[in-house]
Amino acid sequence: MPATSAVTVVGSINYDILVNCPTLPGAGETVGGGSVSYAWGGKGANQAVAAAVMAPNHIAMLAAVGDDALGQSALKNLEQSYVDATLVRELDGHATGQAFVMIGDSGENQIVVCPGANATFDAAHIPARLDCRVVSLCAEVGDAALVAAVAACGDAQVVYNVAPPRPVPAAILAARPILIVNEHEAVSLTNCKNISDALATLRTLSDNDVVVTLGAIGVMYSAEGDVWRQASASVRVVDTTGAGDAFCGAFVAAIADGESIHNAVRHGVALGALACTRLGARTDWVKRADVLQLADSLESPQNGH
Repeated sequence: MPATSAVTVVGSINYDILVNCPTLPGAGETVGGGSVSYAWGGKGANQAVAAAVMAPNHIAMLAAVGDDALGQSALKNLEQSYVDATLVRELDGHATGQAFVMIGDSGENQIVVCPGANATFDAAHIPARLDCRVVSLCAEVGDAALVAAVAACGDAQVVYNVAPPRPVPAAILAARPILIVNEHEAVSLTNCKNISDALATLRTLSDNDVVVTLGAIGVMYSAEGDVWRQASASVRVVDTTGAGDAFCGAFVAAIADGESIHNAVRHGVALGALACTRLGARTDWVKRADVLQLADSLESPQNGH
């Protein structure tokens, strides 16, 4: 690992089995006409690869894989995507995480995750010190690992993508994290009935800025003591899997580079939109110049609720 990385991402690594089907099945329903493909995923690794699109060779991954063939392939894939995998732990007797993703013609998806080594990743696997400017957390691993990472990161900015949603430990809140959630997660975490109230509640909870992604609508976020809305980009949607992870990766890379939260949100929106134009959760095929060009073309954020 470099002496100092821009971002250390703490989260999950999965192998994704993708099934494209004309319509997503309901409970007890069987549908035909599908096709299957395979890709790398896991919210943490997706975010690390997305961050590396914007800052190649300056992103480190802290996670766990099994001592199986998939684990070895996962490490190789991260390195090929310009992510430093030195801190990824290979856990004896465990399988590498897998996810089963069904994708309908509309691009919407249903996902089942079998966590494997991700479920065993804990505080014992976290170094005593993390040298980076931003520590980016993802909730697909346990609280013990996340809390230990925050304790190890010194004065680094903490960004926490609380997905899937669960209560945020006091030790993480004490670090004044920037929280990133989607609209469903925002409501689940706060029990508020609308996004504006949920954002205000989360802002009070973290004592820092909060970002709520709203899919095709765009993003609502707090900054400079006020609320802002950033419209999304118009693209042809093929698969929404990993769009939120792409947003997070571009966002944390921008924060680590000293960009304002406004620019970080625009970078996130741009990469998140581009992620929807191809099948799979990874964005290693995207060029940084294309993200910046699309970000520059977006409408300016609008102040107010």
